[in-house]
Amino acid sequence: MLERLQAALGDRYRVEREVGAGGMAIVFLATDVKHHRPVAIKVLRPELAAAVGHERFLREIEIAAKLQHPHVLPVYDSGRADGMLYYVMPFVEGESLRDRLVRGGPLPQAEAARIAREVADALAYAHRQGIVHRDIKPANILLSQGHAVVADFGVARALSASAAPSELTQTGMAVGTPAYMSPEQALGETNLDGRTDVYALGVVLYEILAGRPPFGGATPQSIVAQALSHKVPQLRDDALGLQPVIERALAREPGDRFATADELSGALDGLLSGTGFRRATRWRTRSIVTAAALGLVAALAFTLWPRGFRAAGDPRKSLIVFPFNNKTGDATRDYLDEAAMNLLDLAAAHWRDMRVYDDERTASLMRRRHVSTAAGVDFETARAMAREARVGTLVLGDVRREGDSLAIEAKVHDVGSGDRLATHIVRAAWGADPRPLFDTLAARILGTSGAPPGERPSVLAQTTSSIAAYRAYLEGSAALQRFQLDSARLLLGRAVALDSSFALAYIRLYNAAGWGLGIREHSASGWGSGVVDRRQYLLGAERHSASLPPRLRELVAFYRAYSDGHLSRARRIVEDLIARDSTDVEAWYQLGEAHYHDRSSDFPHADTLGNLGRALRAFQRALTLDPSYVLAYQHILDALSGCAGRGGSAAFRLCLADSAVYGTPDELTRRFGAATIARWRGEAGAAQIPTARAWVAAVPGSWRPRERLLTVLYNQRRYDEVLDEAAAMDRLGWQAEAAFLKGMSLFLLGRAGQAATAVHDGLRVARDTLLPIREGRFGDWSLPAALLAGAGGRWAAGLRFNATLKGLGDGSTNDDSTNVGGLYLAVKDIAWLGEGSLAAQVGQPPARSGKDGSLADQLRVTVDHYAGTDTARLRRGSEGLGRLALAIFLATRDTLLLWPLLRHVDTLTWRTWHVADAHLALARGDTARARMRVERHYRTAGDAEFSGFEGAIRSFAWGDLLARLREPRLAIDAYARLDSLEERIHQPGFVVRSWAERGALYQQLGDVPQAIRYYERFIEAWQHADSELQPVVERARKAIAALKGDVRR
Repeated sequence: MLERLQAALGDRYRVEREVGAGGMAIVFLATDVKHHRPVAIKVLRPELAAAVGHERFLREIEIAAKLQHPHVLPVYDSGRADGMLYYVMPFVEGESLRDRLVRGGPLPQAEAARIAREVADALAYAHRQGIVHRDIKPANILLSQGHAVVADFGVARALSASAAPSELTQTGMAVGTPAYMSPEQALGETNLDGRTDVYALGVVLYEILAGRPPFGGATPQSIVAQALSHKVPQLRDDALGLQPVIERALAREPGDRFATADELSGALDGLLSGTGFRRATRWRTRSIVTAAALGLVAALAFTLWPRGFRAAGDPRKSLIVFPFNNKTGDATRDYLDEAAMNLLDLAAAHWRDMRVYDDERTASLMRRRHVSTAAGVDFETARAMAREARVGTLVLGDVRREGDSLAIEAKVHDVGSGDRLATHIVRAAWGADPRPLFDTLAARILGTSGAPPGERPSVLAQTTSSIAAYRAYLEGSAALQRFQLDSARLLLGRAVALDSSFALAYIRLYNAAGWGLGIREHSASGWGSGVVDRRQYLLGAERHSASLPPRLRELVAFYRAYSDGHLSRARRIVEDLIARDSTDVEAWYQLGEAHYHDRSSDFPHADTLGNLGRALRAFQRALTLDPSYVLAYQHILDALSGCAGRGGSAAFRLCLADSAVYGTPDELTRRFGAATIARWRGEAGAAQIPTARAWVAAVPGSWRPRERLLTVLYNQRRYDEVLDEAAAMDRLGWQAEAAFLKGMSLFLLGRAGQAATAVHDGLRVARDTLLPIREGRFGDWSLPAALLAGAGGRWAAGLRFNATLKGLGDGSTNDDSTNVGGLYLAVKDIAWLGEGSLAAQVGQPPARSGKDGSLADQLRVTVDHYAGTDTARLRRGSEGLGRLALAIFLATRDTLLLWPLLRHVDTLTWRTWHVADAHLALARGDTARARMRVERHYRTAGDAEFSGFEGAIRSFAWGDLLARLREPRLAIDAYARLDSLEERIHQPGFVVRSWAERGALYQQLGDVPQAIRYYERFIEAWQHADSELQPVVERARKAIAALKGDVRR
């Protein structure tokens, strides 16, 4: 059928493959050639197509195609081609509700109720258009980014209207699915109304809660018999109170059910919002407002309210404003679309007890429903979003030109009934600042509710008198929501530069700066040297916040308490905000921040400190309220990582459903059991990947979510997936980041040469592209050079890369410089150390010595310079540089590198001392002392001896020592430790060089296959090595030739 379909529709669609099949149709994935978008083409099965009247079928599909609703899957196209009846829909990335049930079993109650409410909203909209679905079931409910989308509207009606029942029976088909059919539909009634869909949705809701439909049987007849004779089974767990709603939806008589899907949606709203559902309620609608009463509407807008709608809190005092539609034809007025949301929200937020769904949350709501400001927001879409936001009043509007005037029209609607309550029009001269008009609009919309007249500051007092500054603020705030941090900081910085008293811009600039790794001053010549103190933005907001609404002033107070380290007080501030509005997403997020950053991982752990589990719960609550609140994702991942940890400080805590419990590992094991602890930590670890993927989906245009997804995949050793995601990063323009992470994964997959090639090819980019690595986004910014030199033998390329990064720095000592033993060395002072480190990676003497005297002298001078007379700093610095000295020693055999530093180390606690001392002993001929170190410190060593950055050097140093002591098997074991290091790459050069060393050791032992294997691994890695290193590669090739010659002889 695929070839036949492609031949018939090839001018419009490129049919790719079959993706599904049911009793009614076969589904194909295709590409819409004209619009370059993926689509699903459903083709009726041939036997069914032959039985139906195609003209009536296509007419009914055409009617259904007019449905436009966020929870309805639209129909793009339909027709008849080569005898096949088909219709075309968007291809939805996700799964059906049926797939979800098969994969994961019953859903949590709140999620089940939310999905059912979204389906009910879709049904209510379709019913108002005169369309009954007739086949609601989990397979026809798709889940796209967590939200329900109903498919196949009109198909069941088209089938029943297009074929006689006998014809359908002959095909083996029935219209509808027995387990979900209402009694009247199952008994053959044809005059069905929306209540049959209400019944089917009740069945679906029961099934997604219980895992099975309420009535079952071997035949359709037995299912219907049960539905007519049995009560609805009781749910085992019904904490939300859904049983009465289900029972009413499943009433046998249509008259006893919810009269409309709207009523069912309202009942679910009530349970989700906590206002409850009363079984005996009869839903009433608002009385019609006559034209004579329109003059009173503004004052009464919040006093008349339909019983059938459940808004959170008092519905008279909840408001959402959507972007206005710029109809002036002047693109310079486009900013008023979003300005309408922002300014009206600011005005409304000053009224006491008013719950305002602020403009940032509205923008997030629109993004996750794929509603574009540019395309405008129609009423039904706005109403569906308002219901999701659980607010009672919505405002839409237009901006248009009337001669020499600018007119702004606001239309106020009752969400529950859909009635328009009022229309308000305000005008100003075309060239005047239009923003003061929103003061007038706000007063008219809100009427006499809330604060008395004169108490509310004007919108200009709350924002800025500069239109340019205000527009920069709107654009910067939008960029921050999209997680485009560089753009956000630049635009918001421009706003405060234009108006230094712009409090709102300071607040968002403070938020944006919190995600930087140091905010640098930007000039025409590039990145400057000054690091801007984020606190100055907070102080600016604080100085100019007097005119802001109370909630924003309290957020500023929170930021001040947080910045001053008074985190308990900070938590109290946002807890008060949450008590007033439990849907305040930002308050939940900041509560998580105040828990997470208040030593939430410390042990012993005082109750007054932050709690990691409560931080996670607060972040997750923020995302539950707004899945596109992207700021929460990173900290959820941070918290999940902390909850999933097993070693170190993570062993002293355990995250439960809503808090973390702290104790010693033994205490936690006695209390919860080892198996339970392992399961909970495993679940936290497993949750990181879908969370990271959701973050990427929320802001696909930002590097940070993708980098974090790659890091999560990398840490969970899913390296092949890292390569796929790195390719996506590369396509989106982040070549440097993609090359770095791709190289790391290739190396850990054992493909060292390919790793070096990936880094080499990907980092041939402009200097500005390297800034992310220089700024430390990826931890060790020296690792790309190490991969170039050590993994691939591209020593010169590694040196050039380090020199490029050095050129991006300023040579100052600051927190961006390298930490060596607790001493922060400036970039200019570590450049020569980096050269020495790369030389050690490739087993060569450094290309040059220190700038003053020998390399050994320079090491000593460097430690003395930064440590001064502080003996503790001298010890830490000597140990930090001592590991580098040992690495260079292994290439040069210069014992003078070790002696100056080893004099100051703690020989009891610094593990590297033992192998360094053994090498010094062997160098002076004291074999006995070297063997003593092996017996005491190698044979008895635990995993800590070989872990981490320094452990990699020690592993190679032990292997080298044991080979010189003629202990080949022990030496091979020591080198093998490099293969089993944890997922982080520490010393790629030592790993690759160990392959050549192991080849030689196996050759000594006469193990030819193993010798050839390791030589070949080394040659593959260094096949493109620099000319200075080719002699090493050539020796390995000659060794293989000799070994193969021995085998042939």
